Amino acid sequence: VRLTAFGFESIEASPNHPILVGRVPRGTAGGRPRALDKKPPAWVRADQVVKGDLLFMPIRPITEEMPEHPLLGYLLGLYLAEGHPKYSPGCAWPKSVTLSMHKAERPILEQAAELARLLDSTATHHHFVYGESNGIGLRINSQAVASWCVMFGGSGSRTKILQTDLWRRGTEFCLQILRGWATGDGSVDKRTGQLRVATSSWQLARQMQALAASCGILSSVVRYERDSNIAHQVIWYVCFSGDAAKAVLEARAQRVVKKQANLFLWGGYLVTVVRSTSRRAYTGPLYNFEVEEDHSYVAGNVAVH
Repeated sequence: VRLTAFGFESIEASPNHPILVGRVPRGTAGGRPRALDKKPPAWVRADQVVKGDLLFMPIRPITEEMPEHPLLGYLLGLYLAEGHPKYSPGCAWPKSVTLSMHKAERPILEQAAELARLLDSTATHHHFVYGESNGIGLRINSQAVASWCVMFGGSGSRTKILQTDLWRRGTEFCLQILRGWATGDGSVDKRTGQLRVATSSWQLARQMQALAASCGILSSVVRYERDSNIAHQVIWYVCFSGDAAKAVLEARAQRVVKKQANLFLWGGYLVTVVRSTSRRAYTGPLYNFEVEEDHSYVAGNVAVH
């Protein structure tokens, strides 16, 4: 069974797999969030989910258990967007990290170099230009800084991730991750004000949507495919509209979230609406997890059982 929902990547499950589903018709008096207070979601087999049902993505709470300088979150966000670690032969950890941007964004790279010294006061850096292009690079020569970036953000454009420990470093730190990532890989539509941040990592796109939700900020994930002269590429855009875009660019949490028609926050969940369902034949391995207590877990970003 394939479920396609607004703002989420499609979810596939075996027909009998229970999924947390809400059934509140659109136009309900007081809105869907209030209706869910009266009629909470329940476990429904995947093959019984229909268009208009609600799916629930659990939101990880942000804590202050491991506080860190908030602007280090900005440095990590820049790394997730534009960073590349460099390794010496035979070494498990990188010896340096490079950030690449447009030459007009040199002040951003200068700030990144200063922030790196919060992690390693002995870190050195130098700038370089990419041939005849408008690109400029900043190489930070510090194993401590490079290893910190890789430890919390992974390496490789398609394999970058957010470690869950980052949710324990405070709201300001998490907001700065979003701001740094948007600074590096984001663009704003001047007509609509929508902010779109691009990544080739499907996992990073989903994690950034989850991180934003933890900060009270709504976003949608959109898949885009294109053919270039090099190869077929799949890009994911994390999209922020209106006040959500401003919240990301200004690194501020949204205390009162303006819900969208098909995407809203409710009771510790980011809730979306199923827009279509379909079925296909499948032959191959089928996996199911057994976890402690209530046997519930998260798969494809939604709550399953």
